[in-house]
Amino acid sequence: MASAEEKLKAYVDAIEKDLETQIQGALNGMPLMDRRVLAIRGYLRFPSMGRGSIGANWAWSNQDMEEFKKTAEFTKMKEAVADVKSTFAGENPGFTLGVDPDKVRSLETQVELWNQNPTVQRLGLELKTKLLKTLESLPDIPDETSLQAFKKVLVEASLSNTPSNATPGLSQHGQAKAFDFVVFKGRDVVAGTVTATLKEKWDDAGWTAKLKSAVQAAGGKFVGPLPAPYEPWHYIYKAAAATAEARTGTGSTFSSDMCGTSLRRH
Repeated sequence: MASAEEKLKAYVDAIEKDLETQIQGALNGMPLMDRRVLAIRGYLRFPSMGRGSIGANWAWSNQDMEEFKKTAEFTKMKEAVADVKSTFAGENPGFTLGVDPDKVRSLETQVELWNQNPTVQRLGLELKTKLLKTLESLPDIPDETSLQAFKKVLVEASLSNTPSNATPGLSQHGQAKAFDFVVFKGRDVVAGTVTATLKEKWDDAGWTAKLKSAVQAAGGKFVGPLPAPYEPWHYIYKAAAATAEARTGTGSTFSSDMCGTSLRRH
């Protein structure tokens, strides 16, 4: 008779073999089963999130980003960021915004963040516990019926919260779309991207509303803040739902989910 862990691995392996090659590669960088099953859950749920396909949203390579920098869309995006920064500084004398539109969060970095994130560990253990309970009534070797029952729990199980990092490969910071705005006074960070202090530093201090005001006054070219997980500093560039040039103008296929900077801490 297989142990509970061996049985879990057999079912997880059976699901993994049907996933896209790039997903399998990302999962290879997650040795701990709790984090691994939470990531698989994210991949299986993604198509129902209304953000398009996994392939269209997958993290860019450095070459992809270099190609995008050659497009008119990238120039427009940098101008839109500059407009927000200028408007914010005008509305809030003595304070500035920091953001870097040239950076993307690579797949490797996303996997590293996933493996280090305590919310991923906690929620992964929650999910793993539910899966082990489900497996008690399923055969040691998965068949079509038992695998579907396992998969249903994997995808639909209720968890206590949402991970504070995106599923590796699918972060909006993996392409030139998402921006984390940071508030500075001189060289000092007044409101950064620390999840644990966002209520105090952003909401209570008024920077959430002030950033939103600047974004709207600068032309409303960004959507935000990110509602889940809540990040008052996180905005998405609207026009990154790209023009034909941004998608194909340089010979590469750019998705409708582009991204930007990463000044985030957890």
